[in-house]
Amino acid sequence: FFKRGSNDSRKEIIKMSIEDGYLFGFDIKNEGREQVEKAIKDMLSDNDYKIHLPVITSSDAKDSSSVGSFFTWIKADLTYEGLKQILYEPEERVFLGEEPEILQRVRENKTKFIKELRINQVAGYNGDKGIWFKDIKIPFNPGLVAIIGNKGMGKSAITDILALCGNSHRYNDFSFLRHDRFLKDDLANNFEAELEWESGEKIKKRLNENTDVNSPERVRYFPQNFFERLTNNLEAYEFKKELEKLVFSYLPEEEKYGKATFDDLIKSKKVDLDKKIAFYQSKLKETNEKIIDLEKKKHPEYRKKLEELLKLKIKELEEHEKIKPKEVPDPSKDESLSEELKRKSKELNALNEKEEELKKEKKDLEEQKLTLSTEINELEHIKNDLYNLKTQIELFINENKDKLEKFNLKIEQVITYKIDFTPIEQVLEAKKKLKDEKEKELKNLLDKEKDLEKEIKDLTNQLSEPQKRYQKYREDLEKWEKKRKEIEGNENLPHSVKWYEKEIRYIEKNLDVDLSDLRNERIEYTKEIFKHKNELLGIYKKFKKSVEEKISEFQGIFGDYQINIDASFHLDTNFYDDFLRYINQKVKGSFYGVDEGKLYLKDLIKNKKFNDFEEIKSFLIEIIDSLEKDKREKYQNEERYIKDQILREEKWLEFYNFLFSLSYLKPVYELKFGNKNIELLSPGEKGALLIVFYLLLDKEDIPLIIDQPEENLDNESIYRILTHFIRYAKNRRQLIIVTHNPNLAIVGDAEQIIYVHIDKVNNNKFSFESGAIENSQINKHCSDILEGTLKAFDKRRLKYLRL
Repeated sequence: FFKRGSNDSRKEIIKMSIEDGYLFGFDIKNEGREQVEKAIKDMLSDNDYKIHLPVITSSDAKDSSSVGSFFTWIKADLTYEGLKQILYEPEERVFLGEEPEILQRVRENKTKFIKELRINQVAGYNGDKGIWFKDIKIPFNPGLVAIIGNKGMGKSAITDILALCGNSHRYNDFSFLRHDRFLKDDLANNFEAELEWESGEKIKKRLNENTDVNSPERVRYFPQNFFERLTNNLEAYEFKKELEKLVFSYLPEEEKYGKATFDDLIKSKKVDLDKKIAFYQSKLKETNEKIIDLEKKKHPEYRKKLEELLKLKIKELEEHEKIKPKEVPDPSKDESLSEELKRKSKELNALNEKEEELKKEKKDLEEQKLTLSTEINELEHIKNDLYNLKTQIELFINENKDKLEKFNLKIEQVITYKIDFTPIEQVLEAKKKLKDEKEKELKNLLDKEKDLEKEIKDLTNQLSEPQKRYQKYREDLEKWEKKRKEIEGNENLPHSVKWYEKEIRYIEKNLDVDLSDLRNERIEYTKEIFKHKNELLGIYKKFKKSVEEKISEFQGIFGDYQINIDASFHLDTNFYDDFLRYINQKVKGSFYGVDEGKLYLKDLIKNKKFNDFEEIKSFLIEIIDSLEKDKREKYQNEERYIKDQILREEKWLEFYNFLFSLSYLKPVYELKFGNKNIELLSPGEKGALLIVFYLLLDKEDIPLIIDQPEENLDNESIYRILTHFIRYAKNRRQLIIVTHNPNLAIVGDAEQIIYVHIDKVNNNKFSFESGAIENSQINKHCSDILEGTLKAFDKRRLKYLRL
């Protein structure tokens, strides 16, 4: 027939025949489906034509020895109805070749596939607490097994028992083997289970036994209670930890540095980074102290106080001028004095001059002694710093010499150092000796001064009254001059007229410039801190890179529910409260009012990207600007002062250290479902995300058991997302799922469906039926129990053979 028509008509006939489900025979020996499809595409001259046909091989051989090693494998119930399923899912149901992959995996990994579960009453149990499990033997397919049944009819009982024998570490989340259910009143002690693996290994346990968290898990189990608890955790902490553990397995071993967990790796990196950050935090603290000092001086109250004190000091000086001792003439110039009195007067003047020189010498010695004390103190600090440095180096050597020896390196090859305290100690000793000498000289001067004062006093007593008055005048004038100099002072003498004038000039001319410089210096220290924190974020980005390639293979399946991975800095969840506890929200300012202030802070942060230092810098500058200007609409940037808005002045430094050390920036490995962060996901979406990740990314190949993964998910999401990954996962590992949703059991094309039932009227007797989807009895249970969308039934309507 093909030979009679034109090429075009022949192609149309072939296409119509394919679409109507006719089978074609091709003389292709020992070849697979790909060759058949290629032959049809060649006939149609269309390489993009999609073919959905079952491909089988046949032979007229009279015995199996003539067939060869190339077989047709059909996955189906051993019935005609089972055979018909290859029309609807040819790629899933038919395999051409020596051995299907699933059988090869079972053969090569027999310790990782459950073969059969047996549950029975223990010897001596009389059934007075219910029949429950008696001579139960449930075989398990190595592919996808769906356990169905009405509510409370034993579905979770089977998965809990499998998990118990498989040593699941989620024992506390079991829903059937619980102390308020089957373990109550020691009921479980009357039953035992035996799990047999394909290897022939058997594990037997009483149902009241516990699992051993110190021994490895043989199965991965997700009880329904675990999902509910995990996905309803408001902080999402445990949820994130589960995902982190899973994704950590995708980090290349050479980038794990021998660490067993995500947390261990992060901690090991943080040790070195924290040391670097601590250095800049100490510099930041020093700078913040200087800034606070200037900001206090910037406050108008401080200037007002200076001006008032200056006025008071000037008034004091004016008043002091008024009490200047009245001048008394020097009687030694009086010609009427006797020669004896003139002589004594001149002698007294000489003693007074000598006393002035002595006081000047004493002042010089005191200044030298002060300088020496300062230098000795500075040298002692340097010596202590050197000692600390020596201690740190020796500690580093002791900690790392054994590590280097693993690489045949000696610590001496890496570190050579010499710290010689001798020069410093010599200079110190010389300075201390000189200081002692100055102290002795000063003591001698004091003794001389005391003797001189006595001599002056004795000589004064021998003078005439005019001479005594003159001597008294000299002493009073000296005291007055000294007091005047103290009041007038100099720029380095605190609380003097000139010091107050200098402070006021500084506020007027230089304070803002210095404050700006210090704030820029502070930003630079913050930049260094961010740089080192960003190194830690790099670890998270490696996590991102390690797994996103795998996820990208399946992004087409997700549609609107795409999974995105982001490694970035996030604000600590307590940031707003931590920030505002330093602010007095009862005084005028941008952060005035408990609710209003928090809202303003949130608006300030909104849309800020904390992965870019320029944005962090902008944010910090805006915070300071908001403290110095009232950003509320009706105040139009009216000037405010930081000092007024700090709740407690003694916490001012702590506030700045908190704000500029960036301790509130936390590196986060974030998973997004669609455009939502984890925190914003509904419990159902979290559950779907976690399940998808385990189905898709879990590198373990032990059996995966999930109790009702569809809980809180709409049928559309189940159909569009979960079923694809269930199909993917069942080709990697044995998958056992408790479900009441047809999209999982049917669209997922379960290789085995187990219907369970507990007859509560008949003394709680447990029973089950097992078979493939096309099995008529199983098919009836599916249609009776499973609830689903019209799409599910349309998609697999031919599987429900007896509806």
